[in-house]
Amino acid sequence: MAVLTRRSLRGVLTASLALAIDRPRAWQALLDDGGDAGRRARLSFLAFACALPLIALSAWIDDHRWASIGHVLLADLVAWLAFAVFSEVVLRRAGRGGAWVRVIAVWNWCSLVQMLLVMPALLLALVTGCPGWLRLWAGLVVWGWAIWLDWRAIRLGLGDGPAMTWPALWLTLADLGIGVVCQATAEALPGWG
Repeated sequence: MAVLTRRSLRGVLTASLALAIDRPRAWQALLDDGGDAGRRARLSFLAFACALPLIALSAWIDDHRWASIGHVLLADLVAWLAFAVFSEVVLRRAGRGGAWVRVIAVWNWCSLVQMLLVMPALLLALVTGCPGWLRLWAGLVVWGWAIWLDWRAIRLGLGDGPAMTWPALWLTLADLGIGVVCQATAEALPGWG
């Protein structure tokens, strides 16, 4: 049974923030801590659970309608599950099945860090009432950084070497594609708008 302590949570969040600013050694130390891989994976699911309220808040900030939050959360849950299953199957068939726990653990924690770092930007845009063009450009910068972080996290989970660049890129593109399809499906459901 995974026991979450204040120290372990602080260590994981610190490592996640270090990765967000491209300091991967902190993650390597965390992933190579000699602990059991299942425990790391179970703790990482907590990160996804913590990100759900932030996802709901970002949906409300984006369109100011509470009705769409259920759709957004459903889309994120389905996308998360689809990527977890897809990546496990792909990595197992590629002979890298042992790396899946590392990939999913780093990916889950980085998802939480993405939301924690994107939220202030969303709130700032809401409070300041900045012009649409500025929100668009800020959104593009944030999305670019989030995609890079997703790729970097997956690459570290696979093993940080040049040979993992392309597999990490393909898994990142799959993650994005799954997310877009799930979000588009959620928006097409009755009751969205």
